[in-house]
Amino acid sequence: MRRKKITNKAYIFMMDGMFAIVVLVIGLLIIMSTKPYATNEIQVSMVSENVVGLLSQVKIIDLCDGCKCTNAKLKELCQNSEIKNNESTLLGYFGELYSFGDKNHMITDLFSNLSNDLYRKDLYGSEIKIQNITLYSDSGIGTSRNLISRKKMVFGYYEQGNGIVEFWGPYNVEVNTWEK
Repeated sequence: MRRKKITNKAYIFMMDGMFAIVVLVIGLLIIMSTKPYATNEIQVSMVSENVVGLLSQVKIIDLCDGCKCTNAKLKELCQNSEIKNNESTLLGYFGELYSFGDKNHMITDLFSNLSNDLYRKDLYGSEIKIQNITLYSDSGIGTSRNLISRKKMVFGYYEQGNGIVEFWGPYNVEVNTWEK
């Protein structure tokens, strides 16, 4: 039996094939190891929408049966007769508090208490402004890459009890939400 001698052409072809395989493997490793930056803009947008939606659609009477409220801060405000219109939304109540000066920082306390149930504080932050005055803010707004802002106009009324109705507003309310 005779052995055929491998020529130089075969070595070059084999080396060329090995080189191509190495280049392909290195290219695939580079492509698979780099991940493009994935923004969570959709999640932040949904959190922002949910916060504003809850504040502008849920009425105080939905959370309180008399003064038996699901939220401890609302219960305290109800028992102290701070809530003048049970039919107003939470955002409307913030506007009402703002119109009376919010001397005891009730908006800050109430929103802080409510926001614990709205979103995860370790992942997202929130800020509420009325007439460009910051009334509540979590930390981290300056360092965030994703900031979603929602604005609403709020106005309302309350009854003084003797048949007199007092109107307040309109106020611009801005709710900023960001990823920490």
